[in-house]
Amino acid sequence: MSRQFPLSHVSLPVFIRLVILAVLISAPSASGAFNLERDFAMLDTVVANADKYMAARQNAILEGANHGPFSNDIERYTYYRHMFEEYKKFSSDSALVYVRLCKRTAERAGLVEESMLADIDMLYITTLQGSFFVADSIVRSLPPIENFPPSLRQRVAMVMMQYELRVRMFVSDPSNGNVFTRMGSMPMPWLW
Repeated sequence: MSRQFPLSHVSLPVFIRLVILAVLISAPSASGAFNLERDFAMLDTVVANADKYMAARQNAILEGANHGPFSNDIERYTYYRHMFEEYKKFSSDSALVYVRLCKRTAERAGLVEESMLADIDMLYITTLQGSFFVADSIVRSLPPIENFPPSLRQRVAMVMMQYELRVRMFVSDPSNGNVFTRMGSMPMPWLW
């Protein structure tokens, strides 16, 4: 007598045959989901078109920003500033686009303090991105902190400390240990 499996009307050998049959039938459909050659080709296409996507995104931002319902440059600057503040939280590339628009609009409108603020924000974003050559050129173009309006000096100091900390952290100097040991040797919890 054959032993009965929990399914009372199906014997164990029949049940095993059914399971094997189900596995064999479903195997080709499951393996079709993992076609590495096709997936790599799709990834290569996306990577190859990344510049086109980024250019289209940049153009869309500029198109919307340049043709907005602005009656004057101050409204335009205010809009760009708002968009910069929103984008800096999650998309540094878009934030950089808007801070450059802030800078251009502030200069065109003769807003000196706002233009200086845009410089500081550009330094902040490029530092966070790790674009140290760009950040370095911005730092070299900035006036001394005493020449900034009092309302911007604290922000200038914070951004400059962030810049110095990150540059010092990633500069290659074997005598000071690697990046990780240097990170532990600079306690500035209030900065983060």
